[in-house]
Amino acid sequence: MNYRLSQCRNRTLFTLLGMLSAWWLALTCTTMALSINLTFDPTTPYFDPNGVNRTNDVQAIMRAAADIWEDIIEDPHTLNVTYRWGDLDGNMLGLDEWTWPSGSNRPNQATITFDTHEGSGGLAQPWYFDPTPRDNEEFGMREELYGRLSSADQVAWYNGSPPEVLEASFQGRAFANVGNPDSNFDLLSTAMHELGHALGVPGTENGLGDGDYDIPVALVGGNLMAVKDDHGHLLIENAAMYSGLGIGERKQLSATDVLTAAATASWNQIDLPRKDFLGGADWNTAGNWIGDRVPDAEDDVFLRLGSINASLSANGVAKNLRLNQGARLSVSNQTLTVGKDVSIHGVSETAAELSVTTGGQISAGNIFLIGNGKLTMWGGTVVANRLEFNGFGSEYSGQFSMLPGATLNVNRLVGFGDTLVFLGNLG
Repeated sequence: MNYRLSQCRNRTLFTLLGMLSAWWLALTCTTMALSINLTFDPTTPYFDPNGVNRTNDVQAIMRAAADIWEDIIEDPHTLNVTYRWGDLDGNMLGLDEWTWPSGSNRPNQATITFDTHEGSGGLAQPWYFDPTPRDNEEFGMREELYGRLSSADQVAWYNGSPPEVLEASFQGRAFANVGNPDSNFDLLSTAMHELGHALGVPGTENGLGDGDYDIPVALVGGNLMAVKDDHGHLLIENAAMYSGLGIGERKQLSATDVLTAAATASWNQIDLPRKDFLGGADWNTAGNWIGDRVPDAEDDVFLRLGSINASLSANGVAKNLRLNQGARLSVSNQTLTVGKDVSIHGVSETAAELSVTTGGQISAGNIFLIGNGKLTMWGGTVVANRLEFNGFGSEYSGQFSMLPGATLNVNRLVGFGDTLVFLGNLG
């Protein structure tokens, strides 16, 4: 069953008091990033379908949803949110009512209501309260990229020329698990969605009257593109800001969700948690990444266009790094530090390659050569806990080259079927 996720109501404050309040907040606010202040109104209780009082359990979920948005939007702004339970009409899961000061395109006050009963006065709404809301281990999450959409969906959901690697959605279905996420509505998805309305995806068109949201070109590598509007929601069915949510479904914020908010609320400092390299030669140039920002140590990073041939002009970091479809990355006289996993993918002639040359260093938790992905050491140093070859039968096997002058320091080598010859130094 797919329920309508939200409805939005908005009011603009044109009063002198509203203008003075906004002016005073601007003078007194010292935050350098988005700050979402949450106030819980417990007046209306919520009992789950088993009769258990879960009224207060919404607080941890709402805090996690606010933290996710705060991690992404780094422009200075304060949003005050009151949230509560209530018996909403029809098949509504959530309702967001927000206001903004005159002359601003950013709401500063919002009230969010989560539904307590199916329909009006029906059975208790079945909610999933994730005990670990900052990870998605109960869900099989997957990305949808613009370039992998059908041509019909591309035309139906976007205008212009979006990048092939633009993330359209990041969605997953629940596994059977403790708390039954597979048979309940995900409260975290709903909370992120409702906050998204208060942060820029409005209840009406974006004011241009053309039925879409024009994405700032700096955030998408200079591409001219827009995301089509559906009465204050996106048309992309798996996107967080789509108007519906299914039982057992999680929708995390995708690049398209965030960039749509940026288009309407003029957010300029965007830190996407999953960053895709668009092109160019330099890892350290912000404009070469979707979101116009170089990756940090908390980001999952992707180089997945065969046309990419990049290098580092300064040190680089990532949480996870994935190269595929023939992309190439070279590290020379710099250090690339990946906190968790590097995976280098390849099939036949489309093998991706990560290389290190004299003076360069790659430091990672684990390095996986998948298919015939390549790790080439012309010099320099590679330090990792684990280096694993994961080929596809006898046809493809990871390719590792290590020339004199290079140093490999790993705790474990896995997956080799033949004898290895190292011409460099083993640490």
